[in-house]
Amino acid sequence: MLDERHVAYLALTTCEVTEDIPDGLYVTGVQDGEGRFVPTGQVEGDGPIADMDAVGRLELSTTRYTDTLDDHPPARPYVEGALTDDGFIPCSRTVVY
Repeated sequence: MLDERHVAYLALTTCEVTEDIPDGLYVTGVQDGEGRFVPTGQVEGDGPIADMDAVGRLELSTTRYTDTLDDHPPARPYVEGALTDDGFIPCSRTVVY
C-alpha cells in the first residue's frame, strides 16, 4: 500500500493506483491510510475521451463503476464516462468533487 505522504496516480483505463505516472489518462492524488485513493486534481495524460454522453461514473476512492440508470448515486469524487472492453473511458477531463 502506498504511504499517504506519497503522490499516487489512478490509471483510469485499468483502475490501478501506482506511484509512477501511468500511460494513458489518469488522476493524480494520494492514497489514504485505509487504502482509498484521494484525488487532488483533474484528468490528465493522453488518451481517448469518449465522444458520447456519460453512461456511468467511476468512483475514484473505491474504483467502483455505477451505471447512470443505477438507483445508487455515486460517491464523490467521480469521473463520468463509459466502461468498455478496453476499460473505463472518461467523457471529459473533469473530476466531480
